[in-house]
Amino acid sequence: MNNRFEQYLHTLSGRHTPETVYRVRCTLGDFMRYAKECDLAHWYEVTTGHINQWLAMKSRTVTPWTLHSYSRVLFRFFGWMYRNEFLLVNPWDSTLDRKTPPYNPRRVPFEAQASAVIDAIAQRQLNSVRNRAILEIAYGSGLRRCELARLSLGDVQGDMLRVRGKGNRDRLVPLGRHARRWVQRYLDGERATALKDSLPEAAVFVSNQGTRLRPTGYSQILKKGKLNHLTTLHGLRHACATHMLRNGASIRVLQKLLGHRLLSSTQIYTKVDGSDLRDLIDQHHPRG
Repeated sequence: MNNRFEQYLHTLSGRHTPETVYRVRCTLGDFMRYAKECDLAHWYEVTTGHINQWLAMKSRTVTPWTLHSYSRVLFRFFGWMYRNEFLLVNPWDSTLDRKTPPYNPRRVPFEAQASAVIDAIAQRQLNSVRNRAILEIAYGSGLRRCELARLSLGDVQGDMLRVRGKGNRDRLVPLGRHARRWVQRYLDGERATALKDSLPEAAVFVSNQGTRLRPTGYSQILKKGKLNHLTTLHGLRHACATHMLRNGASIRVLQKLLGHRLLSSTQIYTKVDGSDLRDLIDQHHPRG
């Protein structure tokens, strides 16, 4: 099993970002462990039933969108195996539903709530200046986690950031005054300390060992905080888009800022749920 697994990952490495390859590795690795628990030694022993059972098991602990991403990984992997004649029969068949799950609007905090969360989380952790700079960029410029992880020193260009987004597409995004202040404070302080006994590192944000901070390190910043509605960096990205829309930004401006190829992607980010609308009416309508 391992040989085909590594061969498939190698084919992806030339066409996809390291973050995408890492996610595929994690998903397929988890499925391989399940297959071995079922005493399967070869890929040709995997059946549609095994895939269904694994997805059903995962559905108990992950969101529909995460489950959908898992199914897409398996769909593409087994399709690749079948096309290259490593399998005579593709275990993925039409009984496995690959439809995109319905969008469930995220509850977005008000501006003051988002600011309070950033203040509280950054102050309570080690590397507080670094984490504050990361949160300010995520909220102020709407960057994805993988985009933050790719930032190098040459990408910080005064009050602008050069960002490498999905599909390896570059874009320039503004760096707000709060983010600029915290980034500069980090570069002059915590980062210099972390690199004191390390080899030169081009990344903007580094670990305590002086190496480029991995995407999982970014996730831990908000996960450890668990405050209000913000539990992921993507929640800050969503809040950035929604707050800008509320304050008069056009959908086209948001599309460019967020790096969306399709306008429909931006429209999804800017939806709010019913409870959020209730709060807006209560706060702003004279008869709310």
